[in-house]
Amino acid sequence: MRPPEDDWSINILEGAVRSGKTWSLHPKAIYCSCYNVGGRKIFTGVSKQSIYNNVLDDLFDIVGTRNYNYNRSTGELRLFNSEWLVIGAKDEGSERYIRGLTVGVAICDEISLMPRSFFQMLLTRMSPPGARLYGTTNPDSPYHCPSSSRLDDYAHPTHSCSCHRWSHSCWRHNKGKLFPKS
Repeated sequence: MRPPEDDWSINILEGAVRSGKTWSLHPKAIYCSCYNVGGRKIFTGVSKQSIYNNVLDDLFDIVGTRNYNYNRSTGELRLFNSEWLVIGAKDEGSERYIRGLTVGVAICDEISLMPRSFFQMLLTRMSPPGARLYGTTNPDSPYHCPSSSRLDDYAHPTHSCSCHRWSHSCWRHNKGKLFPKS
């Protein structure tokens, strides 16, 4: 497995339903627990409950009960002696939960469901050198938040984006396929 310092600043796993995107992020989350970067480490998705159901429940089975401690009401998580926050992003007002926060690692479940204001605020909060974002999404319409936010417009100037579709404005919806803009 490649260490986070060798990854792009923004890493998106996009694929069909049940194709293993979230499962593929579990080892990266474990690796990121040891990643030395400034700022907070966060898991985010539509709600704390959906993050627990989609990501954390399986992750906890993998790491074992002695390697994590999770407070479901506060969203505070200790994973391998690394402090994490679990933050829900269900509506446009959710950006207030990360306003003022410095984020070093963000693991985002179903980023195409995130409100635009939350996603844009998250990108601005990822200012430490070496900050990394890992996200999952199913194929979606070209009008969802990350696509219409233009990642390259909001990412920190030192970041580079590994998602060709976003950095080159190639989102197009045609019978379930994505094509470059004409």
